[in-house]
Amino acid sequence: MVFFLLVAQAASGQLSRYESVNLPVIYLNVLAEKVNAVSHTSMQVNEFNQRSGYRSDRLMVRYTSDWSAQDEADYQAALKVAAAPLKQKLTALTEAYQRLDDQTRQLEIYAKLEDYKRDQYQKAKAFPAAVDKELSLFVEAHQAIMADIEKAFGKPALTTKEAKAANEIRTFLVACRSLMLKWKFNRAYTVHTGWPVEDMRALYALHGQTWKNLKALPEIPGFFSQHAYLLESFEYHITSALNEYNDKARVSDEFSNSKLITFQRNLVTLVNDYNKLLNSFYQSGYTGLFMDFPILLTTERSEKVTLSSAVPPYADKPYRPFTFARQPTPIPKTVLASLDHYTEFLSECTRTVNQIIQATHRSNGTLARDAFEIKSGKRNMRLFNYLDVELPEASYRKALNESATLPAAVRNSLMDQAIVIYNIFNEMYEWNVRFKGQDAPKSVTFGSVDEVYQAFARMEKLTQEYEQHREQLHHDIQKILAAYAPPPSSSWSRTLQQARQLVNACYSEVKQAREDLQANQPPRFNPNRLDSLARQFLSAKYANLKGIPAVPGSGDDPGYRYENLFNQVHTLNLQYAGLGKRNDSDTLFYFNRDVVLAFGNLTYDEQKLAELSRLPFLRECVITGVYRVSPPVPPRKKEDEREPVAVVPSVTTPVPGPTQNPNTTEGRVIRDTVRITDIIRIETRTRDTVYIEKRDTVYVSKPNENVMSLAGYAPNNLVLLVDVSSSMDQPEKLPLLKMSVLTIAKLMRPEDELSLVIFSDKATVALPPTSAREFRKIQAAIQRLKPEGKTNGNQGIAKAYEVCKQNWIKGGNNRIILATDGEFSVTPQTQALIKSSAEQEMFLSIFSFAKNSNSLDGLRRLAQAGKGNFETITYSNIDVKLMSEAQGKKN
Repeated sequence: MVFFLLVAQAASGQLSRYESVNLPVIYLNVLAEKVNAVSHTSMQVNEFNQRSGYRSDRLMVRYTSDWSAQDEADYQAALKVAAAPLKQKLTALTEAYQRLDDQTRQLEIYAKLEDYKRDQYQKAKAFPAAVDKELSLFVEAHQAIMADIEKAFGKPALTTKEAKAANEIRTFLVACRSLMLKWKFNRAYTVHTGWPVEDMRALYALHGQTWKNLKALPEIPGFFSQHAYLLESFEYHITSALNEYNDKARVSDEFSNSKLITFQRNLVTLVNDYNKLLNSFYQSGYTGLFMDFPILLTTERSEKVTLSSAVPPYADKPYRPFTFARQPTPIPKTVLASLDHYTEFLSECTRTVNQIIQATHRSNGTLARDAFEIKSGKRNMRLFNYLDVELPEASYRKALNESATLPAAVRNSLMDQAIVIYNIFNEMYEWNVRFKGQDAPKSVTFGSVDEVYQAFARMEKLTQEYEQHREQLHHDIQKILAAYAPPPSSSWSRTLQQARQLVNACYSEVKQAREDLQANQPPRFNPNRLDSLARQFLSAKYANLKGIPAVPGSGDDPGYRYENLFNQVHTLNLQYAGLGKRNDSDTLFYFNRDVVLAFGNLTYDEQKLAELSRLPFLRECVITGVYRVSPPVPPRKKEDEREPVAVVPSVTTPVPGPTQNPNTTEGRVIRDTVRITDIIRIETRTRDTVYIEKRDTVYVSKPNENVMSLAGYAPNNLVLLVDVSSSMDQPEKLPLLKMSVLTIAKLMRPEDELSLVIFSDKATVALPPTSAREFRKIQAAIQRLKPEGKTNGNQGIAKAYEVCKQNWIKGGNNRIILATDGEFSVTPQTQALIKSSAEQEMFLSIFSFAKNSNSLDGLRRLAQAGKGNFETITYSNIDVKLMSEAQGKKN
């Protein structure tokens, strides 16, 4: 290791001035690691102080920071090469660390001897604040020493590619270090005091520029494969911090604290890799100065940031038209990347807008039925179905930051349009926050029904304006793309050309249907035209893919993606056909939910096919749903009311009566149809179906039973085993599962525990057994899931049973839920494990996300062997299926 190498060379007197100056930095990092251990201990004790008496009154301090022989060697090596002033500062810094170490070890002994029972936790309560002060003094001295070292080292000449690469990364790391000094862990996390979001935005822009500059350098052997990939992956942590800073994150500083801890840990990894990179460059003749590890500072802030409840109208900008001459060459990669950033922003923004539209439609429908009763005081006003949504902050910033390759007139026009679209989105999002807040306890954001309807009307106008601006920007992007010459003819180029023609035809049809619905007219849609194009596309498969190698059984198989495009067009036609079976009040809802979603899935598969080609390709945008205000429904007059009609069961299969055993109907579908005065479709947990007048779907069960409640059921030890292979990267698969798991997790009890095991190339425990009380911890683990790699199901099943066994609850519901979209070969050892575990009351249920579940006989047999259930998952049933698994055992 580089540290050991320099220490050994120092002992032999072979170090130059440049190498010698790195030895103090090595020692600074030794101290930084140890001080960070103190900082984490302080946070742990602070957490105990916040919840003491709630879960446990036993104080646990797990502090590990022993001074090893190697630490002493690093210290002596630093002193040996340091000048007298620096030597004094290093000695003083070491003494400061020892004071922190002594203070923490005393607390550890205090906890082990349980002295907190004598002083009523007084020492534990005083510890975090005392550490705050010592940490600040330590970091101040630490930074002063680093500044002296940087000044003595000077600025190396940037004459080689290695020097330029090191300088780019160091500039980014210095910015991260500055952010860390400003961004402190707030121990009083129950209030929201804000966090340096503007600095994070600037860091995001700097990261993009740094990566671009590194890619422009001449090739450095092993640089991107061994080192630079860590810098690229660091973008994920900045992106999640920006996108997740929504209204829910602004309630307290828990969000800021969690992101800070993640940021610091990953920054330490990045700094350590940078120092290793300098060591590899040193072998090539370049000598650089090591970076110091960031230290996590803690403090206590109590000044709450007050967020305005007003929703100001968005700021508009006039449209700036532009001309773009035809280009004789194919589109350059840099220009294509810039345009693609805009399409990514549009799609990400539109997906969130569609969520808001769908929620507003449902709340409007609820209020329309209850408005008159609310006004008469017979019912309280509540709005429902509003979700916590992520913001498209990162993609918006990237679109603006990465526009430099476009001509000035084009760039200015696209940027202005993106700014207006983001402004409209922000106003829609703020209305979403107010609608959602209406349902929160003791949080009334609207004073009257009329005020809510004014907000609904504003949302309708915003939806129309958003789609107009989105369509204009989408049109301008396509105009620029069309000005360039097409790529040379090949199997891949012909395939993508036909795929784009198919997607464009679907876009035109969905757009027409959308415009009709917005104008309150029956939606026009030409399924025959799309069916004809899809058939032509599928018939040309073998001619188009000629010479392109297949990858059977993989989401990376061109043939699989090709046929999936055909299947998605077929699904789109089916979803539209389903609209004709709905009444007018439901048409908008199902158009937004099914047709728009089906088109989004189509564009997703087109993009995945294009990624396999490695040809320049611009993704298609997602289209916006429709929202129209539903006016209040006046109450019926008394003379129009009719007496309820008794339920008359079908002759063929009687509905269980009061004296029959209701358990005889559980787990199977009973297709009895009865008539009641109003026709509403009710589907039940016992699967009895009755029809009443309006067309809403609700779930009923046995008398007095809440089907979405765990009351009366045994405690859960649920292990969610998730296939995160690349084939799960579709909206109706992994994203759907994540959303539903979080929904069910909110309904679980403190005694219910959830674990998360993921598998692709290998199996990993992403979340150890965690009480539902710690929802934020569960939420963070679920949100981190992303698809990558291939499927290693046997290793995943083995790891899941290992976790389930370790957390086995006597008399509880010990169950593994395997979520996958395809079969995989199962070894005899795995089959034996499933069977033997089922006999020990550890059951295996399987959720299939495959589009064709008829071919999954192997997984069905696995579920039978595991004495669990095999379920084919859709948008409409996933919540109920998950809750059924959690209700697997009665108390």
